[in-house]
Amino acid sequence: MFSSGWHLARLLRESNPEIHIRATHDLPDSLVLAAADERGGESPLQGDDYVTWALEQCHHHGIDVFWPHHRLGAIADRLPAFTAAGVAVVCAAPDGATYRILADKVSQLEVCRADEVARIPVYEAVTTIPEFRAAVDRLAAGGHTVCCKPARAEGATGFRIVTDEAPSLFTPAGVQISRAEAERALAVAGEPFPALLVSEYLHGFEWSIDCVAWKGELAVAVARRKVDGRVQRVEPADDLIEVARRAAATFNLSYTFNVQVREDAGGTPTMLEINPRMAAGTSVSCAGSGVNLPGLALDYALTGATSLVAPPVVPAAGVTVSRIEQMVVLTR
Repeated sequence: MFSSGWHLARLLRESNPEIHIRATHDLPDSLVLAAADERGGESPLQGDDYVTWALEQCHHHGIDVFWPHHRLGAIADRLPAFTAAGVAVVCAAPDGATYRILADKVSQLEVCRADEVARIPVYEAVTTIPEFRAAVDRLAAGGHTVCCKPARAEGATGFRIVTDEAPSLFTPAGVQISRAEAERALAVAGEPFPALLVSEYLHGFEWSIDCVAWKGELAVAVARRKVDGRVQRVEPADDLIEVARRAAATFNLSYTFNVQVREDAGGTPTMLEINPRMAAGTSVSCAGSGVNLPGLALDYALTGATSLVAPPVVPAAGVTVSRIEQMVVLTR
């Protein structure tokens, strides 16, 4: 979780100074380990074997709340085992089946289309180079700037704007790719390659909506608009909050989750993806809104609330936030 793990620990302590944090990571110099009261190594196990290891760790170390970031599908499959062990798991998805829908951008977009959560972009899912060529041609013929991204990826990993010409040396690295370069990269991947979304590029503002929900009901959502670089602005956006509310209800979400949308040319919020985890920029939303989102999620985990609890603070709006680097000594 890089620096977001540091901020998560900080926000949890601000919410509940009495908590004791044990963190695990496969890198001994991880920043999240430096933020913890107690640290340990992360297991290389996968799937059900990892879940068994995690349950043993929770029992051995007296863990009350398990807040995972990886292997969420396997963990969601065995949530009842954690409940039986008296451990609350901060997992947005209620079960493994829902998590697997959310982990695949194609499946989640189609559910959002069917349930009218939000407008979804014009896109095609492709797994071969001929499909890629045809999809790019069709979208371009429809007047769209074309972009692509993997159907399974975290954040902006793999996102590219597809152009007819090779990018200039003065183009930001990694943003644009020519059709020829894209096809060469896909040829290296081999056919069929993992599903790739070829989509319209949306030219409006990009928003990240950081949320806390409980059993499908939205408790609080903070919409932050990406302004420039590290500058973001928390703004009132009732239409975006409604998108978050529909997402929570459609997927029966709990705890922290994130919705990414971008406006089309007409200003209509268009779904990019729903992330069943806390976004890296959640601390920005907390600073701009005055609401401790992870702290609220922790309250739900610790109390096992039977109904929705309103946050203690109404989110502020109209606040611009940026970030600065901070030096942290990891070892001495």
